[in-house]
Amino acid sequence: MITTKGKELIGRFNAKEIGQIATTLAIGIGSTSPTVLDKQLVYETLRINLEQTYFNRATGRVVFRAIVPASYVGPVYEIGLWSADSDSLAEAGSRTLLEFDQDTEAWVGGAWSTSNVRAGSNGLVTGPNTSATLSGIVIDLSRNLNDTIRVAAHTNANSAFRFRLGSDGGYYEYTINPGTTGFINASLATSSYTVSGTPDFSAINYATVLSPSGGPTVTWDGLRLEDTFQDKDNPDYTLINRVSSSTPLFTGVDGIETVVEIPISL
Repeated sequence: MITTKGKELIGRFNAKEIGQIATTLAIGIGSTSPTVLDKQLVYETLRINLEQTYFNRATGRVVFRAIVPASYVGPVYEIGLWSADSDSLAEAGSRTLLEFDQDTEAWVGGAWSTSNVRAGSNGLVTGPNTSATLSGIVIDLSRNLNDTIRVAAHTNANSAFRFRLGSDGGYYEYTINPGTTGFINASLATSSYTVSGTPDFSAINYATVLSPSGGPTVTWDGLRLEDTFQDKDNPDYTLINRVSSSTPLFTGVDGIETVVEIPISL
């Protein structure tokens, strides 16, 4: 579905105000239906440059083509066409904070699992009254206090679970109330924390995920910062089109590239 902002950008292209429509394709794991008001993917996992743009005479559409690398593993539920690969006006833009990947993050506690995951090939499981901690990270959220933290996870109960982002002086704790079971994409304001001690958002150096006593079993799949409060309005940075499905659009297999094409009508 072409977004409202996407239509505006296409209009500017048709009026020759700008020289191109899109440069980048994003893929993700959110499965909610697209709307014209979408400004980001629900949970973006990878962004790649377009390989080709061409006109399909049979359909009368412009087709934007990208190749998902052979290293990408896991199901893809949403695809977004972007006008640029990043927001040049953002002070601190959207980015992945934690991947919960056994090969790249040395969590202490919890257990690794290949079940109930969408981002990558494994996730980190915490059960009731258990936790896991990752130390030695470097995260600065001091310029993102008006933005949103996105959590991708699977839960077997609709009761609350938590994560903490900490520095040497203490930690910020966030509570997720899923209201459902299964795979969830939760959105939390960066400022919606409770605080212990005197932590520093500019010097986050560890993270803890936990399920309280009597809480759910959670498979943690990803944690992402989304620049939802744009520092300055940038008309040249736009989600033009978003496609999604309740079942995977395709699944990345290790060692195999995937060609993705997004056709739109101008």
